[in-house]
Amino acid sequence: MPESQRSRAESGVAAYFEALGRTVEAAWRKVDYDEARFADIACEALRAAPPAACLDAGEVIRWLASAAVIPYQLSTDEAFGQPPLTLFWNGQFQIEVLFWHTGTPAIHQHGFSGAFSVLGGSSVHCRYGFAPRRKVSARFLLGAVELREVELLAAGALRPIGRGGDLIHSLFHLESPSATVVVRTCEDAEAGPEYAYYPPAVAVDPGRSDVLRTKRLQILDMLAASRSADLESVAAMILAGADLHTAFLVLLRLGTHGDGDLYGRLLARARERHGEAVEDLAAAVEEERRRQRIVDLRHSVLDPDLRFFLALLLNVPGRAAIDRLIQARYPRGGLADGDPAALAERWIGELARSGALGIEIDAAIGRLLHGCLRGDDPDEIVRQLRAEHRPEAIDAQAAEIHEACRRIVGHPILSPLFR
Repeated sequence: MPESQRSRAESGVAAYFEALGRTVEAAWRKVDYDEARFADIACEALRAAPPAACLDAGEVIRWLASAAVIPYQLSTDEAFGQPPLTLFWNGQFQIEVLFWHTGTPAIHQHGFSGAFSVLGGSSVHCRYGFAPRRKVSARFLLGAVELREVELLAAGALRPIGRGGDLIHSLFHLESPSATVVVRTCEDAEAGPEYAYYPPAVAVDPGRSDVLRTKRLQILDMLAASRSADLESVAAMILAGADLHTAFLVLLRLGTHGDGDLYGRLLARARERHGEAVEDLAAAVEEERRRQRIVDLRHSVLDPDLRFFLALLLNVPGRAAIDRLIQARYPRGGLADGDPAALAERWIGELARSGALGIEIDAAIGRLLHGCLRGDDPDEIVRQLRAEHRPEAIDAQAAEIHEACRRIVGHPILSPLFR
């Protein structure tokens, strides 16, 4: 781009967001700043001036690099956004560009309302519902976290941000970096807590925690990081008098990042105190452990196709829905002619070769994987192999074949493909 065009583009960034902010402010003022109307107002403003049609993420980056003054920044860390960049703020609402490269926000809801539009890149967007079963406290709930919708969002996609539980969602960004424009209220007293959700059963308000619990968890983090011999005894002391909320946070920390045997012993101590309620906590920790393994993979995976596959394994609980999404992104005539099983087999092979799955797929395991992905049970695979090889040799290995199929189907990362 010639220098003169670049300068005009970069100066247009500030003008675009200033105009967008004025449009939103004028429309909201007309309804007396009714928070319940803000999401519709934000959507209409973004629909009338779509960010992806007016500028791109590169222009925002170049504007930031050359700007002498920028708007007031509500956040200078990367708690939400990598980084977040505030482009408009008036004390009542704000407009941000959120960049993402490796971050994967947890399943969450918002204590504000508004709308977001994809500026660059694409993402897998999942919406959830939560049916509460037990209110342990205002900050800790047990119930059922249920996936309701999965969709692919490309540049230009626009979605409202409902208040509180009206939008429980997660986003897995496929390109690195991706960028999203968010128009949102600064706060909304009626939106409720910004719960984070841990399938299948736990909701936690991470924004409100007492000082004692926070410091105890920080001490556990320090002991774990330093591989202290005191970690188990200190954790056990905390669990001995812990409420259910604290017990979950202790188990979550040590169950997803610590030693598996230690976690098992601490889980037993929590069961002694809290009984059957701990089963909900254990299920949430187990699923979070699986999800964390997938999230960790994206730090080393930049290929959009593999990131898409990881997004499906992270968020989509069953094969039928996974196949529909693969077919939507890769229609027939394209990659592997739109065959979901063939694509999944290819992607698993690529991940395995990188060491990401912790398994080696040689010719023999690859043949079993092929059969499992096609829906064949172990007995059917044995019958097929008897037709392809010497029957007596296959019969001698039948038990090993069954065990290998069991490990493939039960692999913590790959298991959604076989449900």
